[in-house]
Amino acid sequence: MLRQLGKDEYMQYLDSAYELTLDMSRSCYPTYADGLKTREDFDAHAARPFQRDDYTMLLYEEDGEALGLIQFYVWDDDRYVQPDIFCIKRDYGRAVREFVEYLHMRFPGYELHFGVSRTNTGAVEALESLDFEREEVSLGGVLRFVDGSMEIFGADFENDRFNAEDFRTLMVRALNQSKKDGMKDMTFFHENETHPAVESVGIRTIDTYYGHKLTL
Repeated sequence: MLRQLGKDEYMQYLDSAYELTLDMSRSCYPTYADGLKTREDFDAHAARPFQRDDYTMLLYEEDGEALGLIQFYVWDDDRYVQPDIFCIKRDYGRAVREFVEYLHMRFPGYELHFGVSRTNTGAVEALESLDFEREEVSLGGVLRFVDGSMEIFGADFENDRFNAEDFRTLMVRALNQSKKDGMKDMTFFHENETHPAVESVGIRTIDTYYGHKLTL
């Protein structure tokens, strides 16, 4: 069962929820198991539903037992929905199905996006059974610098002709500029083709990301 949490009660579930976010097999993206984000980051993120109208926090329960938290945001102009906290102690697939049913009733016609680790087999199986389209498979890489964060969102090549040497040169320039700008870390979701170059500049691959979408 899903029920919306109020500001006066959600904090009692934060400790257990944070522990679950450190396990990619029982949580969604963005992950807190990347070695970059802190407990303070999680607490600040979890407070958004009580500061902004576009975020909602739900408690997932089974037979009166609290099993996890679900937080999602909605962009009405784009008819877009995505969970950014979805940490469940057990029966992850069942929680996914209940969440999709919940959204179907409230946001028909919106597009639901759901990113999980390939290790979260409960989520992957549930999303596939619900006919989600798998729109992205990428390797999640991270690198730590100084203060601040940056992310490379993609790299395109003229006429789609990949050149490993040119790509590595671009990566080195991006890293040097990031250090110059005082960034503390970098995140880069990349493909197998670019992986050797990404790894050669010191970016650590932590997971394989599966991005899914479904029109509600």
